[in-house]
Amino acid sequence: MYKPELIKNLFSQEDIDRLRAEILDGSELKRDDYDEVCNRSVIEHHLLDSYFSRKALDDVRRIYEDESIEPTICIYSKYDSPDSFLPEHVDRNACEFNISYVVSQQEPWPIIINGTKYYLEVGDAITYHGTNSRHSRGELQETSNTEVEMLIFHYVSGSHWFFNHCDDFYPDSEL
Repeated sequence: MYKPELIKNLFSQEDIDRLRAEILDGSELKRDDYDEVCNRSVIEHHLLDSYFSRKALDDVRRIYEDESIEPTICIYSKYDSPDSFLPEHVDRNACEFNISYVVSQQEPWPIIINGTKYYLEVGDAITYHGTNSRHSRGELQETSNTEVEMLIFHYVSGSHWFFNHCDDFYPDSEL
């Protein structure tokens, strides 16, 4: 079992400015982009996969000692309701290796991985084994935050079924 690892300054300020300019500023969140379970807004965008997931790939491969690892899914999540939270869970199969990256927050909002709280600053990321590690976050109102923005990256080993049989599940996908 892999132990969570903190990554400082995963992205530059220039990268975050690009994220805001090309995805977030002017990106109207549609009602169907709202996760009613966690009370958060979610954006999936090709730039997240094609640029940001790729930019973090070397770190993921180094940490998990597997050069075959490839990105699967990346989402931007904005938690901005006092009752926003992340229920304890393990991830689905195509989310084997994870990175949670803090884009913005007023104070650290801990992520709990296998019962241990990790406090991340803006610009910090943490890696963890998503399909084997129980992870969650308490309610946002437990902090002084009014809004927390995250990038959540998912990766799998290159031999994973996601790359060989994804069309069975997503026939219109461009993967």
